[in-house]
Amino acid sequence: MASKQELRKQVKEAKRLLTDAQKQQQADNAFSIIENLHEFSEAKTIFIYHSLPDELPTKQVIEHWSKIKNLLLPRVDGDDLRLFAYDPQKLEYGNYGIVEPQLTCEEWNIKDVDLVIVPAVAFDAQGHRLGRGKGFYDRLLSSSSAIKIGVALDCQLTYCVPNDAHDINMDIVVSNTTLFRK
Repeated sequence: MASKQELRKQVKEAKRLLTDAQKQQQADNAFSIIENLHEFSEAKTIFIYHSLPDELPTKQVIEHWSKIKNLLLPRVDGDDLRLFAYDPQKLEYGNYGIVEPQLTCEEWNIKDVDLVIVPAVAFDAQGHRLGRGKGFYDRLLSSSSAIKIGVALDCQLTYCVPNDAHDINMDIVVSNTTLFRK
């Protein structure tokens, strides 16, 4: 099994080979799968991420779903993530170059979230998630009972993700071509 560092390097190289059009096509397919899940149709409040350039793109689904659901985006605050309502007129670049809601947006508690769409460097079929190494999502999701859906490009799925006791597993993992349930 590859170490976390080795796996991060392998996936980074695989993602580098994809064009923006390929990433968008995989995102369209993955989010189409998610939209057809019972867990999604039942969810009223969804916490989703605003993608970085190397992640599965979320901008279009955020704009679309915000007309249907309560959408929340994270904002980095020190070592933690805070959740704020999505307002397309109140976004700014925050820490790590991430598009985040402004502090003037309504703040929410993770306990009020029904479903979480989670990014990662890699996932496996057991729902294990390899993040970027800062632990933001693990800390936040440790107090959440929401359904956790990991979403990824196909190249981010691997046979086995190394994990530690503090790592939070996903209930469902979805990619362009795959759906795993825990």
